[in-house]
Amino acid sequence: AGLFGAAFIVAAASLAPRLGVALLLSAVTAGTLAGALTMDHLGAFGGEVQRVTVTRLVGVLVVMVGVVIVRSR
Repeated sequence: AGLFGAAFIVAAASLAPRLGVALLLSAVTAGTLAGALTMDHLGAFGGEVQRVTVTRLVGVLVVMVGVVIVRSR
C-alpha cells in the first residue's frame, strides 16, 4: 500500500496543475467506484458477492457523466 500511495501522491501532484483538482478528484472517484463495483461483483478478497444491478450501474455512470461535465468547463 505504501508504494501505491506514494505513486498516487506523485501522480496527483503532477496532474493537478494540468487537469485541475476538481477533474482529477472526480476522475479518481469514478475509477474507484467502477473498480469497487467490479470487485463486489466478483466477490474479491473473500467478500460476499454483490451482483451488479441496474441501479448500481446507473449510480457509477452518473458519477462518470459528472466527470465529463467537470471536464467540459
